[in-house]
Amino acid sequence: MVAQAPPATPPSTGSPPHTHSAQAGRTAGTARHMVDHLVAAAKLQWQIVVLKIKLQLQRAMTLAMIGGAVAVTAVLGLIFTYIFVFHALRLVLSAFWVWLIFAGFHLLLAIVLVVVAKAIMEKMKKNKV
Repeated sequence: MVAQAPPATPPSTGSPPHTHSAQAGRTAGTARHMVDHLVAAAKLQWQIVVLKIKLQLQRAMTLAMIGGAVAVTAVLGLIFTYIFVFHALRLVLSAFWVWLIFAGFHLLLAIVLVVVAKAIMEKMKKNKV
């Protein structure tokens, strides 16, 4: 019978035998730590994006409110100017002529608006085809 040789043992490096698995655990821990930091950075970035969107919406709403206030104020200004012109003409002319002037003005304005609307509609038809 042939004698079997004892199993070969790795050369001794002076370190404990479980160094390989401890180092693998440290590497896994480091990778987990890096992933945790990456997730935290992604959450912070998401919060920044959401904050920027909120600020943009806040600016847009503020501008919309200011624009609405400007529009209402402008309409009121036109109404009061309209009333002023009517009363100013009443001081100079008789009521009949003032009403006639205002009726003629409104008829002329309506005709101009109809002509402009027709021109816009024809231009839109030409652009569609």
